[in-house]
Amino acid sequence: MKNKKVVFIISPQWFVKDGVKTDYFNTYYSELQTYDWLFSLKKVTSADRYLARRLLTFSKVKENDTLDNAEYTGLSMLPKQAAEIVRQFVSELNIPMRVERIALYDNTATEGDVTKGTSDWCYLITCQRMVEQYACAAIFGYSGTPGSDSEFGSAWVYERLVFLVNDRGIVYAEWDSPLEIGDIKVDSCKLLPFHEIQPIFEKMMRVIWQYQSQDYQNLTCNITEARLELMRVFEQGSAENGLLIPVWNFYGTRQRTFTNGETDETIPGVMLSVNAVSGAVIDSAKGY
Repeated sequence: MKNKKVVFIISPQWFVKDGVKTDYFNTYYSELQTYDWLFSLKKVTSADRYLARRLLTFSKVKENDTLDNAEYTGLSMLPKQAAEIVRQFVSELNIPMRVERIALYDNTATEGDVTKGTSDWCYLITCQRMVEQYACAAIFGYSGTPGSDSEFGSAWVYERLVFLVNDRGIVYAEWDSPLEIGDIKVDSCKLLPFHEIQPIFEKMMRVIWQYQSQDYQNLTCNITEARLELMRVFEQGSAENGLLIPVWNFYGTRQRTFTNGETDETIPGVMLSVNAVSGAVIDSAKGY
């Protein structure tokens, strides 16, 4: 580089809190560059996930059907075709579920013989229960305390129906804690408007996650969407029965940076739940 010039092109919006404005993005966005990036992926990194989430915040990308029709490395089946296979399967079995999320899954990371002999890549499809026209939150994990009732309490795994689908079709399915829907306790209730929910979310996100960040160099929560849906909580005085109540669930991912510089990131999931009637924060680990 001796006796040569280096030119740095710096964009002012890099230093603005909310980033580039939508109209500016729409003007300079290149679909070709996005397609080149997707088709060149060999291994999905945390940087790739962040870029994908950021792109999907712009309507020009989110409303583009071409991305939904794109093939992934090692799969000739399209995402929408995989989702349709699952929809037909649950429909034929009369299971009140809908496809909630579809993601690329690296089968080489799976331990055991669950999908042995299948291709390296699958679509991981998560479904969520529908109660009439209302969706129930698909939460990974359990509420309560693991162990027997007499020793440590009890745990109740949240209902979760997942499929692995590749060019051969459905190669794996797992349905945790299927719910049996009983009687309606309350026919109607008044929900808090979202402008009253938002300050609760902003305050409690800081309170909850600031405490958890003490052991890390950095902890970042990326919120991608907020959904009004039903969530199962424990019925008072019972470890076997629950109630489906309306909540605002805030979905996203959490990324940690350790003191040695290494990072990890969770899969997309519920970061905070707020009771849509009372405004109380619900702890999914406790179940209330």
